[in-house]
Amino acid sequence: MDVHPPHRPIASWKDFLLHLVTITVGLCIALGLEAMVEAAHHRHIVRDARANLRREIEQNHARFARNAVYLRENRERLENDIRQLLVLRHGGRLQNAELKWNWAWDGFEDAAWKSARDIGALPYMDAESLGDYATIYAQQEFVNGSALAIIGNVPRASAPILVTPDPAELRPADVETMLSGTAELEMRVVTLEHNMRQLDEQYATMLAPH
Repeated sequence: MDVHPPHRPIASWKDFLLHLVTITVGLCIALGLEAMVEAAHHRHIVRDARANLRREIEQNHARFARNAVYLRENRERLENDIRQLLVLRHGGRLQNAELKWNWAWDGFEDAAWKSARDIGALPYMDAESLGDYATIYAQQEFVNGSALAIIGNVPRASAPILVTPDPAELRPADVETMLSGTAELEMRVVTLEHNMRQLDEQYATMLAPH
């Protein structure tokens, strides 16, 4: 912003005051226009950020539906493993043993949330919306982290069967290790399902028509 000196010498206080008023008005107009441009820019980045966040949350909600199915299937496999391991613990023999610790999970995305943070859109959102977004992404991160932690413990629970593929040849100590590890996994899956129900409620609230 440039402020130019008067084109002719100031001869009186009247000229000085007129020049001062002219400069002041010009500065106010320029600052006002700059503020308007800045405000329009902020509205633009917030609008785009909201659109991207909603799109990402919709996609994560679709992932949630798949993960809910995966989690139910995972829990059913764990329950089946526990039943078979209990038979082995009591000295029984298994016909067509199927000890499986397969795990399926589709992690949630947070690229739009990180982008909104990095471009500076978050400070210009209203407090309520910002709180809702922060809550849902924090819950997503917690759920995702819990699922990955369970996956990380699967090898420990299933390790003996990799060394001794025939369940009939497992040592009692191996059966106990697998049984306790699998039971722990099942408890953690049940807890994860509870946390996912909370996340589902948050998705429903966020995506509801306003």
